Amino acid sequence: MASSMFNNVALRDLLMGLAPQADVPDVKVTGVRDDSRLVEPGDAFVALTGTKQDGRKFVTQALSRGAKVIVSDALGPDRDALIHDVALQGAAFAGVPDARVALGHMLARGFGAVQRLRMLAVTGTNGKTTITYIVESILKAAGRLPGVFGTVEYRFANHAEPAPLTTPGAVLLHQWIARMADAGCTDVVLEASSHALVQERLAGCFFNVAALTNLTQDHLDYHGTMAAYFEAKARLFLDHLAPDGVGVVFVDRDDGRQMAARLQARGVKTMTVSVAEDCRAHLWVSHRRIDGHGTTATFNTANGSFEVRSKLVGDYNLANVATAVGMALADGIAVAAIVKGVEELRGVPGRLEVVANQAGVLCVVDYAHTPDALERALGVLRPFCKGRVLAVFGCGGDRDASKRPLMGAAVARLADVGILTSDNPRTEDPAKILQMVAAGMSNMKHRTAGDLGRGGYCIEPDRRQAIALAVAAAQPGDVLLIAGKGHEDYQILGTQKHHFDDREEAAAAFSTHARTQGPS
Repeated sequence: MASSMFNNVALRDLLMGLAPQADVPDVKVTGVRDDSRLVEPGDAFVALTGTKQDGRKFVTQALSRGAKVIVSDALGPDRDALIHDVALQGAAFAGVPDARVALGHMLARGFGAVQRLRMLAVTGTNGKTTITYIVESILKAAGRLPGVFGTVEYRFANHAEPAPLTTPGAVLLHQWIARMADAGCTDVVLEASSHALVQERLAGCFFNVAALTNLTQDHLDYHGTMAAYFEAKARLFLDHLAPDGVGVVFVDRDDGRQMAARLQARGVKTMTVSVAEDCRAHLWVSHRRIDGHGTTATFNTANGSFEVRSKLVGDYNLANVATAVGMALADGIAVAAIVKGVEELRGVPGRLEVVANQAGVLCVVDYAHTPDALERALGVLRPFCKGRVLAVFGCGGDRDASKRPLMGAAVARLADVGILTSDNPRTEDPAKILQMVAAGMSNMKHRTAGDLGRGGYCIEPDRRQAIALAVAAAQPGDVLLIAGKGHEDYQILGTQKHHFDDREEAAAAFSTHARTQGPS
């Protein structure tokens, strides 16, 4: 990308409708930044107030780097002080009601890329990543060139980078969208996190299609209540749908039915999706067949029916496929391309990803890190088990603590052997986290590591040792689920990231165990 984000755009054009024109100076800018360290001469610096940093503290640095305009939503004495300081440096000041909203719209207007692309987004607790992979495959089958923002990575054409956040901040988001448009992309497929929606990272983005998967307990450390979490998700549809946009809602759960009713009451064009053979939905599924090789089902609409085959397994993946198919239909994609795209997707990184081994154990790595996702993963795997189900799992630190005993309870109900270990403990004491998880496992016997043959659970804080312990305990015909991190190739200890990949660790443990056991 060139050093300047865009060239000589009138600030009044960037802030049209976002602030009184009397508060916007008549100047042109070459870019918009929210990080003072990246400001270049001629840029506008938007001073955001966050939970950890106040951008107003960095105005001096932005001005020293050549900022031409400071944009802020400060009020009262703070605003007066900013205007005074900015004027002393020969720069201009623009006052706005909401700096975060202004930032996104300024970027969208400056780059002009959002308007050149079809925009599709999906939100929900579980299933977002899988759905973006399915939609991407469908769009490619339709001859289109999609770019994707998701939990695993950001990618377009032949370029991909690991994702620092599920949904990037506004500056990075709009820079990438511009790169996608310049590379010839036709569509953007995006995972919209609840944090991103509340923090206005999607300001300036309006989606032709937006979908809801489900709402189960997660992120209550941030949102506080499930009601607030629901409202955060609703913002995607109420604030970010294009005028002719369609909301696609999975309605086999109360949260989906509530969202669909909200959208319809607000006059939002809505497509409802059901896998419960509910023909009242706009898209509903019948004649399903799910086995270890994948899923086949008939999809029904008012315009006819068609059969879809997917290599993804499990009821919850059928729901993911149905939601993705609904998004594609809402976007006007032909049925033939939908059928082809779904069938051609082989799998999703870190989602029920099999680790090959010679021990006769079905070992699967999955990103399941909520009670609902853990229950679903264990439920999918149980039918493939000829022996016992073993689960290695934990909970992240500095995150929603109330879900920890619920995850322990899920393993106690649905697995035969549980091995509690660290996920990403971050700055919390791993032992404290594990004790909170174990509090939900009263129905499962606490064992020592060497006594797992009789079932029950043990605690091993070291994740590498926990995986090795599970591999050593697993017997031919058993199923081993390593849950929580999925595609992640790191572990966060304290404030540091260390390389750690469950798939690599499981493969190494099986190899080591095979050598120590000798030929069978």
